[in-house]
Amino acid sequence: MVTKYFGRRMFLQETNGSIPAPQEMETFLSPEEKKNEIVVSKYNLAKDAESAEFDPFNERKLENPTSNNDTLTHLLKASLGTGILAMPKAFKCAGLVNGILFTVLVAVVCTHCSYILIKCAHVLYKKTRRTNMTFPEVAASFKGVGEDDIDIRFYITCLLVPLILMAYVRNLKYLAPVSMIANVFMAVGLGITFYYLVGTGELKTSEMNNMLFKMPSEWPEFFSLSIFAMEAIGVVMPLENAMKTPRSMLGVCGVLNKGMSGVTLVYILLGFLGYLRYGEDVKDSITLNLEQGDTAAQIVKVSIAIAVYCTFGLQFFVCIEIVWNTIKDKFTKRPNLADYFVRTVLVTICVLLAVAVPTIAPFMGVIGAFCFSILGLIAPAFIEVITYWDIGFGRFNFIIWKNVLVLIFGLFALIFGTKEAVISIINEYTK
Repeated sequence: MVTKYFGRRMFLQETNGSIPAPQEMETFLSPEEKKNEIVVSKYNLAKDAESAEFDPFNERKLENPTSNNDTLTHLLKASLGTGILAMPKAFKCAGLVNGILFTVLVAVVCTHCSYILIKCAHVLYKKTRRTNMTFPEVAASFKGVGEDDIDIRFYITCLLVPLILMAYVRNLKYLAPVSMIANVFMAVGLGITFYYLVGTGELKTSEMNNMLFKMPSEWPEFFSLSIFAMEAIGVVMPLENAMKTPRSMLGVCGVLNKGMSGVTLVYILLGFLGYLRYGEDVKDSITLNLEQGDTAAQIVKVSIAIAVYCTFGLQFFVCIEIVWNTIKDKFTKRPNLADYFVRTVLVTICVLLAVAVPTIAPFMGVIGAFCFSILGLIAPAFIEVITYWDIGFGRFNFIIWKNVLVLIFGLFALIFGTKEAVISIINEYTK
C-alpha cells in the first residue's frame, strides 16, 4: 500500500491498484455509498490536480496587452464622465455634510462591487478553464420642439461619422492614448470650472447652515445622480481582460482602488464647491451656471465635449463585446467585414436615439437608479454568493451578510431612485 498526497487530501491506494481496505467510518457505509464515496474522491482528486496545473493568467495570450498605466488611464476616463457635472445638483439634494458622506458611501459600494466582480471572474477562470470573460459570461457562469432643438439634432447627426470611426478601433491598447487625451481635456474643463467656483465670486458661506442637511425625501435623487456618475462596472471586465498583469487590478493598492480613490475625491470637491457657490440656483449640469458669454466658459464646454467624444470608443467597447460575442459564430466567412458592419449599425442606433431625445438630463437619474443599481450593485452581489457557494462564505458567513447589505442598498437606490427619476421625467415633459 502507498500513500498519496494531493493538496490537503490524503488517499490510500494498494500498490496493485485495488481499492484499499475500509478505513474508520467507511465500515458503516453500505456498498452503494462506498462506491459513491470513491467516485467523489476521484472527482475531487482530478479537479484539484487540474486546477493546480491551469493558470489562466499565464495561459492568456494577447496580441497587444495593456499595461497597468494604460488600464488606470481607461478607468479614470470611464469614471470621470459627464455625470460629474451633475454632482453639485446631487449635493443640493443631500446637503453639504450628507453629500460628502453619501458620495464616499456610493464610491465604496460601487468600487467594492467592481472588485468582487473581478475577484469572482478570477475564481471562475479556473473553474471553467478560461482565460477571460465578459460581464455577461461571468453572470452566466452560475447556472419641447423649436429651432434650438433642430440645431441640436443637426449637430448630433454630424457626429455620426466621427463616432463610427472611433468605434472602428478594436483594441484597447490603441485606445489608451485616446483616453489620455480625453483625461487631459476633462482636466482642463474641470480646472476652469473650479476656477469659476472659487475665484470669480463669493461662496455662500452665510447660508451654509441651511445647506448642511436636506430632508430624506430628497436623498433618492442624490443616489440616482451619484450612482450614474460614478458607476463604471461595465468597463472593468474588458479592461481586466486586456491587461498584461490582470492580478494588478485587485489588491489594496491595485489599479481599481487607485483609480476610484482619485475619482471620489474629485467628485466630492466639485459637488461640495458647486453647491456652496451657487446654492439653490445650481443647475442640472454645473456648466449651465457658468457665465455663458465668457471665453473660459466656452472652453469648458468644448473641452468636455472633446473628452466625451474621446470616451465613446471605450464605452462602446463594452457594447460591441457583448453583441459581437453573441453573433460572431454566424459570420465565419467574412468576420472582419461583419464586425465593422455591426459596429456601424450600433453607432447609428446610438445617434438616432440621441436625435430622438436630445435632452439627456431627465434620463440620467432613471439610468443611474434602474440600470446601474441592477448591473452595478445587485448583480455583483449575487455573482459573488453563487461563485463562493461551494468554496465557503468565510467566518460567520461574512460574504452572505455583507452582500445582504449591498442588496438592501441596491434595492433602495433601485426603487426610490427610479420613482423620483420617473417623476422628474414626467414633470419635464408636461411643463
